[in-house]
Amino acid sequence: MQKLTLTSLLVIFTFSVFAQKIDDIKDAIGKQDWTKAKTMLDKYMSNEKSMKKNEGIWYYKSVIFNELAKDDNLKPLLNGVDGRQEAFEAYKKHLEADPKNILGTLEQNVRLFDIYNGYFGLAVAGFNSKNYDVALENFEKAYEVEKFIREKGFTYNTGTSEFSFPAFDTSMIQNIASAAYNAKKEDQAVSYYKQIADAKIGGEDYLNIYQYLNEYYAKKGDQANADKYLAIGQELYPTNYYWLQAQVDQVSEDDYPKRFAKYEEVIAKNPDSYLLHYNYAVELFNYAYTSDAKPADYKAVQEKIETHLKKAVELKKDDAHEANILMSRHLYSLTFDLGEEQRAIKGQTPADQKKRNDLRDKINQKFDIMLPYALASFDYYSNKTDLRASDKANWKLIAEIISACYDSKKMVDKADEYREKMKNIH
Repeated sequence: MQKLTLTSLLVIFTFSVFAQKIDDIKDAIGKQDWTKAKTMLDKYMSNEKSMKKNEGIWYYKSVIFNELAKDDNLKPLLNGVDGRQEAFEAYKKHLEADPKNILGTLEQNVRLFDIYNGYFGLAVAGFNSKNYDVALENFEKAYEVEKFIREKGFTYNTGTSEFSFPAFDTSMIQNIASAAYNAKKEDQAVSYYKQIADAKIGGEDYLNIYQYLNEYYAKKGDQANADKYLAIGQELYPTNYYWLQAQVDQVSEDDYPKRFAKYEEVIAKNPDSYLLHYNYAVELFNYAYTSDAKPADYKAVQEKIETHLKKAVELKKDDAHEANILMSRHLYSLTFDLGEEQRAIKGQTPADQKKRNDLRDKINQKFDIMLPYALASFDYYSNKTDLRASDKANWKLIAEIISACYDSKKMVDKADEYREKMKNIH
C-alpha cells in the first residue's frame, strides 16, 4: 500500500493584492485557525459579488475543508459533509477558474496529494481493523483523486525524487478489489480484478486473480469469460497446474463419462503433467472401488488406472509417493478380485485345479508388480519425520500390503518383519 510522504504544507500565501476579506481568510489559514477560516469562508462565499471575483476562493476552500477533515474536533464545522470530497471538488473548480493554477503551482499542488493521503490512510486503517466497507469507500476515493492528479500531469518533489502516480496503478486497483471482496461485494471486486487481468499483469502476486476470475465466471455459467481468463492465466503462468485441472472441472464430477473424456482430452495436449495423470487415476480409482456395485466398465477402468499411475511414476521417478501408494492399493485390490475368482471355483477336477493354480500365479504376478511401489512408499514414510495421522495410516496400510505380498509368496520371515514394523508405527 502506497502513501506519499509530504513535506510540511505551506500555510503562508504570498499574494496580498486581493480584497480585505480574502486577506482575512488567508491570515486565518496562515495562523492555522481553521474555525475562524471556515467562518470567514462561509461569509465570503455567501456574497454573490465576492464570488464573481477571481480571488482564488476555491483554492482556499480546498485548503480549509481538507484541514477540517483531519481533525475530529473540527469535523462538526463540516455539517456532516465529507471534508476531503468538498476539498477535492473545490480544487477542481479552482483549476477551472484559474487554468494557470498559480496558487497550486506555488505549492506543487500538495493539497491534492494531501487529500489523496488522507483517504489512503483511512482506507489502510479500515482494512487493518477489518472494516472493509470503510476501506473500500476510502480506497476508491483515494483512487479518484489519484487519477485526477495523473490526468493533470501533476508531480511532487519529495526532496530526493520526483513523485508521480503510475499510468496503471496495479497495487491500488488490487487494494480496492481486495477490500470489496472482503466486504462481500464480489461483483465490485471482480470489476477491479478484471482491470488487472485484462492488462495481463503477471507475477506470482497476481496468479490468484486469474484463478479467481475463472472460478467466478464458471460459477456464473459464463463460460466465455471463464475460458477467457483461463487462457490469459495459462499464457502468463504456463507451468501452473491449475489451468489444466480447471479445464477438467468444467465438467461435473457426477458425469463420469464426460469428465473422464475431458481428462483424456486435456492429457492428450499435456502428456507430461504428473498431477494430471495422478488426479485422473484418483478419480478412476474412486469410481472403480468406492461404489456399492462395480461399474459396468470395471475391467477397462482398472487398466486405465494402472496406465496413468505408471506414467505418473515415470514422470516423477523418485518423488512420486502419492502415485506409489495408489498403485499399491490398486494392485492389492486386483489380488482380491483374483482371489474371489479363485474361491468361486468349487470343483475338484484337474481342470478346476489348474484354474486355481493359474489364478494363484496371477495373484503372485500382481504382487511382484506391486512390491516395488509398496516398498518405495514404505521407505518414503520411514524417512519422513513430520508424520501426520493420515501419513501414519497410509504407512500402516502399506506395511500390511507388503506383509500380504510376502505371505502369498510363502516368505514367512519377511512377512513377519513387516508385520512387526507395522506394530511399531505410532
